[in-house]
Amino acid sequence: MKLLTPIAISMIAQCVFAAGISISTDSVTGLPDPVGNSDAATKAYVDNSAAPDGVEVGDMQYWEGAAWVLIPSPPVDGRYQMVFEAGVPQWSGPYFFIGEVGPAGGIVFYVTANGLSGLEVAPSAGAGATWGCEGVELAGADETALGTGAQNTEDILAGCGESGIAARFADNYTINGFDDWFVPSKDELDLLYQLRNVIGGFDSINYWSSSEYDNNQAWRQAFSTGFQGPLAKSNFYRTRPIREFDFSP
Repeated sequence: MKLLTPIAISMIAQCVFAAGISISTDSVTGLPDPVGNSDAATKAYVDNSAAPDGVEVGDMQYWEGAAWVLIPSPPVDGRYQMVFEAGVPQWSGPYFFIGEVGPAGGIVFYVTANGLSGLEVAPSAGAGATWGCEGVELAGADETALGTGAQNTEDILAGCGESGIAARFADNYTINGFDDWFVPSKDELDLLYQLRNVIGGFDSINYWSSSEYDNNQAWRQAFSTGFQGPLAKSNFYRTRPIREFDFSP
């Protein structure tokens, strides 16, 4: 796989603009006067060229040996790389970094695959809510590891019919059309604590995880000290929903 690096793109751009060439959405102007017949033909062709029908801003084309082939602009805003697979250019991305705005409008706090996938947290927390179903042990909702919050939340909703609980708040949370949010697991919540100053928006209070401890208690974390411990499910603590994203090929 070959990458067209930002340095290479910058060098090309510097050469273009240093020569006084102007590139707009539908034309290229300012090419230097021709010094030969072939140059004259090229300049005349480019100066009078317009974007073909159906081409949008940001689209690109490449010559595949017999015809020009359209490369549509990426469907999602973000950071992309142009990669070459078997000589064919294509977009790879978007790539996200910790601390920046995620694809749904949250804040990215965990990435894998060099930023193609990861986790983002909602910009703000909801009002206090109980964990729910105190006295009932919910099957499957006791996972604590990174990557288990979504399944925990599903198990809570499947086994607890109470309204107004933390898991139901996260499940109903929607921003920018994205409604696939969930309560972070114990370890996901701890990662949020570790990056609290990067993420912002946290108060020095308790936040719920989706990890059940036993039939009466669930894991919560005090963002004043970082301490994690189980407390009664009937306590009212805040929830900061998170979601997964994945743009891997």
